Amino acid sequence: MTTRTGLYKLLHIPVFAALSLFLFFFAPVVFLNRILALAACAGVLLGMLPNKKAQTGITPTEAGPASGPVPRIARIAVFLAAAFYLDFAVFGFDLFFTPNGLTEGSLPRLAYLGLGFAWSCYALRAALRPFASTGAGAGARAPASVFLPAAQPIRGYLVKWLTLFALLFAALMVWQKAYNPAVLSYDSWEYLAGWRGYLGGWSWAEGSFLKGRSIPYVFLVSWVCALAPTAPEVAWVVVAQGAAFAVMLSTVLMYFHQQRIRFKYLLACAVLLPLIPSFGLHTVVVWCDLACGISFLWLAWVLLRITETPSAWISQAPVADISHRPSAGSLSLCVQLCLALTLVYFARPNTFLAYLVTAPVLAALFLLRKKWSLLAAVALSAVLVLAIRFPGYRALGAADYPHLEEHKYFASMHDMHATYYNGGVFSGKTLAALKKYIPEIDAPATLERFYPDWVVKDHYALSELATGEFIAMYADSFIRNPVKMAKSMLYRNRAYWVVDAKADVNGVNYTDIYDPASGAYGLQAPDIGAYRQESLLTGVLDKYTAMMSTPLPAAFFWRFGVWTALMVVTAAALFTRGRYARLLIFLPVSVYIATLLITSGWTDYRYGLPVFFTGLFLPPALIFDELRP
Repeated sequence: MTTRTGLYKLLHIPVFAALSLFLFFFAPVVFLNRILALAACAGVLLGMLPNKKAQTGITPTEAGPASGPVPRIARIAVFLAAAFYLDFAVFGFDLFFTPNGLTEGSLPRLAYLGLGFAWSCYALRAALRPFASTGAGAGARAPASVFLPAAQPIRGYLVKWLTLFALLFAALMVWQKAYNPAVLSYDSWEYLAGWRGYLGGWSWAEGSFLKGRSIPYVFLVSWVCALAPTAPEVAWVVVAQGAAFAVMLSTVLMYFHQQRIRFKYLLACAVLLPLIPSFGLHTVVVWCDLACGISFLWLAWVLLRITETPSAWISQAPVADISHRPSAGSLSLCVQLCLALTLVYFARPNTFLAYLVTAPVLAALFLLRKKWSLLAAVALSAVLVLAIRFPGYRALGAADYPHLEEHKYFASMHDMHATYYNGGVFSGKTLAALKKYIPEIDAPATLERFYPDWVVKDHYALSELATGEFIAMYADSFIRNPVKMAKSMLYRNRAYWVVDAKADVNGVNYTDIYDPASGAYGLQAPDIGAYRQESLLTGVLDKYTAMMSTPLPAAFFWRFGVWTALMVVTAAALFTRGRYARLLIFLPVSVYIATLLITSGWTDYRYGLPVFFTGLFLPPALIFDELRP
């Protein structure tokens, strides 16, 4: 029986190879980047070859003790759903979003999508193998060169953490040396408004804080600049951001060390991570997006710690694991959960929805499990949110963001606009409303200036649009034109789901200093004493970042479809193994992605940093957590 099973598995090798060759050479789509496609196919084929795993007597079903209670039909359904997502993320853009996606005489789109689904099933099966091989006996199969021996204790946590922090911080400051004193855009000046309107004491000029910006970020920036020991003050914002990012990355890397990954590999990571352009460049620009990414990573990391010990969810007595880490209800984790949740609420204008979904879900679970300290942390975060949002905003004199009410409708109006141009069907009332709020919708100049992935704000006159009327318009448009509306949403946000660098995104390699006094993007802003002193390092990093924005590296560093796909695969693996509590880790970022679909009018890479950070660190952390000896 074993021989027949092995032969049956070997038969999949020519099937997958033939399928890959057909899609690679004959499908009228760009089958990923060629190098990325070859690597993916090679990885799947290597995973099909016979290995020593069969000799251990441990099958994927036996390996995971939590996989038993999950009904077989549920595992199959989740597998097929994840495979379809991968299929669409790899092949869907070229099949359904590009005008010349198919060649004459080719198979129908759905036929290619079906072949892609078969290929994705093989790829997903290979991607799930690290999870399927974990559990009893996994430690014995783990590479000895990577993992510390089980009996070896983790010593010198603080010294190692400081070493990682020093390496990360020094490497991140290289970017400031090249792009000194900071990078500023038009938006940056609204984050500097608190400092520029600072009157001393606790007073700020009226309008220094705008509700459409992250007010806690503006507040922190204002105090960093106010306390800066030297000019230009904006340089110290970069230092503070680099330090905060290094703290978070050091903590995450030390988590891997606590999974018994050897420290020398983490030292290499501390050198390499700051070389990622979207990491390094983002520490030198005055935007709230890095703080947003850190907030989501921090919350995900805290949820990882809370859910890592099964006893924390089964019994009332917390049991320390082999690394002697704090239990799920420790004071440190409770404080961090409270602060991370609070920061997520204020990270960006759309992130409050991630809080409004995550906090109640966590509160309900902690209540059911009688985890009173964690429940108190969530409750305290709600108190902090309310205190900052109402009396805090009043104390700062926070003003309404200009056109904020209109701004929140732009992306959805854009989708209705696109649907209209693509032959959508509307009720008479909705059609009249569209022509009212898009006055020049039928003008040739408006059609010529319409971009599928970019909201042109001056197309819309929304000052009189009420929320109720908007909801009625949107509901009618979506019910009558679900495919066209969804297509517009997905195209706007392609950077967050397409597994490749299919088209340009905004803000890549931005290094200018915007000067509002002259309206110029250049190398200086005299009003705040910001003057760029370029050097040989500037030229070197200019060339390096340009190289890193070419298609293959851009798929990993400037787009986030790869990381979204990795999170989908990891979530599917957790579900099929019955690790339902661990799915909480991906809840905040999942809600965040949903908000982008609804509200993001521009495909900016910086909006995807929460996706990047969570997708980069959490899936391997979850694998290593179970692979450790």
